[in-house]
Amino acid sequence: MTKRVGDIESNQLLKCMQIFYPVNMPDTEAERSVYGEDSLNKLCDHYNSVLTRMGCDIDHVKSAEWPALKIHMNRQSGSATSSVSNFYHRLFTNQNLKDTFKNILMLVELILCIPVYSAVCERGFPGWPELRQIGGLA
Repeated sequence: MTKRVGDIESNQLLKCMQIFYPVNMPDTEAERSVYGEDSLNKLCDHYNSVLTRMGCDIDHVKSAEWPALKIHMNRQSGSATSSVSNFYHRLFTNQNLKDTFKNILMLVELILCIPVYSAVCERGFPGWPELRQIGGLA
């Protein structure tokens, strides 16, 4: 368990993804103004080819959408009644917010596709030969 949890701290890319959690927002305005910029740059560089194919305007993400999203996240972090899932549910379902954040939401979608753990996949491997025989794939 320690190894799996430790991956979040040791893997630079996973660490960068944590900028999208409202609870990680800094308390001071000065810290918030530069919060996540390095991480966002690393994420955009890492996913550049995929984002470009999706039609994402990466420059707009960095210059306009990320600063605006930080404002929304800061409001979220101050709310005791709202959860992270509710926050992103609102972003993905409210048409006005979807239009406002259409490019950065492409990056968020990529991040959400990353499995938190691989136990389900690992448990499925032993059954693969059986499935191949039943399904006529052998």
